[in-house]
Amino acid sequence: MMSTAMARVYYAHSLQIYGTEEAARAKHAIRVLLPDHEIFDPEEVNWKQLAAQHGQERIYESVIRFCTRVVVYEHQGFVGRGVAEEIWRAQHHKRPIHALRGLDATPSTPSTPVLIPVRGLVRANGDWKIRYAKLLV
Repeated sequence: MMSTAMARVYYAHSLQIYGTEEAARAKHAIRVLLPDHEIFDPEEVNWKQLAAQHGQERIYESVIRFCTRVVVYEHQGFVGRGVAEEIWRAQHHKRPIHALRGLDATPSTPSTPVLIPVRGLVRANGDWKIRYAKLLV
């Protein structure tokens, strides 16, 4: 008997927006776009405790291998160093990576969220928290 693996998406997003309406809107869009996927949201994990128990590198590696794809939500048009690391690990493990775009809707300019394949990253000259890299789509 063949078993089917659960489809899981890692929701990569900036620590700067954890707990915000922006993060919640992005997660909702992922749920709508990928209804057959379980969402692994790093906001719901006690990273410090896990890293203390198992080591930070091992935790990141395990989480990316556990998920079948990665969806990246850029904050202010960039990704920080942590999200960049998650993207590099996903590339190493040959996980599909998509950028979530189209959440910038306003009443005068409505938009529809879409997933766009990510080809890679380009280092930016900004800080490591927010403006560390830009996605190549």
